[in-house]
Amino acid sequence: MPSRPRSTSIYVNNPTDILPLTVPKWDVAVSSAALKNNSRIFDTIREIVTTLCPDITITDVDDLEITQLGGGLTNVLYLVKGHEGKGVVNCLVRVNGSEESDILVDRQIENRVSSYLSKMSLAPIYFGRFQNGRVEEFYTGSSPLSPSKMHPGDSQLSSPAECNSYCWRILESMSKMHLLEIPEGVAKTDGEATIWDQMDEWMRLAEEIYGKNGGKVEEGMGEGVYDKLKERWGIIKEHLTAEPKTPAEAFARATVFCHMDCQSLNILTLPSPDSSSGEVYDPHAIKLIDFEYSCFNPRAVDLGNTFCEMCECNDLKPDWDKEYPQGEEATWIVERYVDFQKPGMREEMGEGWDEFIEGVRIEIDKHSLLSHYGWCFWSIIQDDVSHIDYDYMLYAKIRWGGSCWMWDRVMKDVA
Repeated sequence: MPSRPRSTSIYVNNPTDILPLTVPKWDVAVSSAALKNNSRIFDTIREIVTTLCPDITITDVDDLEITQLGGGLTNVLYLVKGHEGKGVVNCLVRVNGSEESDILVDRQIENRVSSYLSKMSLAPIYFGRFQNGRVEEFYTGSSPLSPSKMHPGDSQLSSPAECNSYCWRILESMSKMHLLEIPEGVAKTDGEATIWDQMDEWMRLAEEIYGKNGGKVEEGMGEGVYDKLKERWGIIKEHLTAEPKTPAEAFARATVFCHMDCQSLNILTLPSPDSSSGEVYDPHAIKLIDFEYSCFNPRAVDLGNTFCEMCECNDLKPDWDKEYPQGEEATWIVERYVDFQKPGMREEMGEGWDEFIEGVRIEIDKHSLLSHYGWCFWSIIQDDVSHIDYDYMLYAKIRWGGSCWMWDRVMKDVA
């Protein structure tokens, strides 16, 4: 396996000092193969990488390979391949999207969180910032997980107490984040849930867009859908901010530090190590990436969002009936997560365990509505401000459809 990059730079894990360089805007007319013709982008990235990652030796311009990667919905990503000693090392240059898109992401907070998680070995190495982005470790040989592999599968369900799936590792990684004690001043808040104010703000921004271009929103999501979206957001907010009545509600609504975007493109599988390394190979090892939305929230929000992402949302073709965790699968996921969070709780609860797990599952389903509504508002905003080629309105329509599917299951008798 290629070696892991290091850095002796003063910028490593430092979200405060910013290298005074800006990567020019990517010209969509220039293909990735022709990137060297765009000398401004190439030269700027070269200077950034050699400053933030000084241990990567560049003796000639051809020693530094740069490729634009696809997959980012809010950023432009460049893979940079260089050399460290005799080994090949990679790093990722993450260039922020349009300044208009920054109304959705606080870049100061994102960098503080990413650098802190890097220190805790829960995120890629944070090499440092430049004016409109950052450089971080690239997991060489990794690849995004497919939504279908986020599920535990029959082999895992038949051996529930042993790791036999990526799902086990996803829950384990999420649990580690949820147990973190984040120092003051790193996240957006120091322990208070952010989703209620954030969603209100996103709805306000979407309302402004609807006011100037309501026809496009109505055409994209369906006639009358936007007004229904706002109405249901108000109902679910009132319902889920009420005082918990059961231990399951109290557990599910407890505020923890969440990833908030644990979807297949942000879950990387890792290659097997070189046989000479002596490393033990874990066939289900993963790494979580992209923490731009990470913040404090009820744990059920993070889990509900992940349940939604187990469907084919990224490919714009989810089958909620077949792919959303239900029945035995959902029960196993909730039990495994609770075991990670509260070891021994199963034995302590005794006969009350099954009722507790079912209560947590219902809370996750209800909180999944927050995921749907949040990404609907997000999509309306991105459609208006983003320069990235993606059908945001179709995504909004799909997430609205998912919310209706869930609403009929968990809120029909409540609202």
